[in-house]
Amino acid sequence: MKISVRRLSGIAGGVLALLGIVFVGQKLLGFWDEIELETLRTSVLILCVALSVVYALSNLLLAHSYRSLLLTFGQPVGQLAAIKLFGISQLAKYVPGNIFHLASRQAIGAGNGLSNGALAKASFWELALLTLSSACFVPLFIPTIWPSIPVLLAAILAVISLVAFLGTLNLILGIKGVVASLGYIAFFMTSGLLFAILLTAFSLSDIGPLAFVGICAAFIVAFLAGFIMPGAPAGVGVRELVLVFLLGTSVPELDLLVAVILMRFITVSGDLLAYLGAIAIPVKILPLETIQTQ
Repeated sequence: MKISVRRLSGIAGGVLALLGIVFVGQKLLGFWDEIELETLRTSVLILCVALSVVYALSNLLLAHSYRSLLLTFGQPVGQLAAIKLFGISQLAKYVPGNIFHLASRQAIGAGNGLSNGALAKASFWELALLTLSSACFVPLFIPTIWPSIPVLLAAILAVISLVAFLGTLNLILGIKGVVASLGYIAFFMTSGLLFAILLTAFSLSDIGPLAFVGICAAFIVAFLAGFIMPGAPAGVGVRELVLVFLLGTSVPELDLLVAVILMRFITVSGDLLAYLGAIAIPVKILPLETIQTQ
């Protein structure tokens, strides 16, 4: 019985995700006695709730980008309808396989009269732009690995990467494609900032502005690793493993482990809040021209 390369990669991704969960969990258990539970129950809980709300709102950036891609491929759809379509399908990314949110979006959209072709193209380019947009932030993390490289140089490389990427994208997809990618870039910047804020709140060491930027970049790099790994639902395990690897020598390990675990709770609860908000939107997911003729 032959096993396809795609299936093997999915199995490998699932195994790596499981190993990541076990690794981080084992590390955290080793520090359990050092965690101040009273602190976790009060100020940290308030911080996590606030960050979850911000993360939920950042899903609007992703929904706006998805709408821009639908418009790029000739499928007009209202802003609220796009938010609803994106929000109610996004939770399916936590199902093992990393494709079920896309399949859900395709089925819901097509079932409500949206073009199958436009939906499929939007999903393809969503994956491509998420990957390429996050990759542009990789240079910002280089000084954390090699301190001899100036942060200014890393920032210049990141800016050059972004400009080159957006310029090339404009030639391929036009201005709507650029707008979509800008939404993804803003989402990554927000996500990295949330993690850096969370880690700074935990860390007993002094985290300066330059290290703060490196932490933001590390989260985006870890997001990219989890995103491209097949078989790891929403990058679970992989993202956490990469974060521990990237930042393990830069910040206290206990602070890092607690922040990594709490960040996962923040992203999951944020996605859940976005889902609840989406299903509460009192609009139908219909092509814009259909709504205008009613």
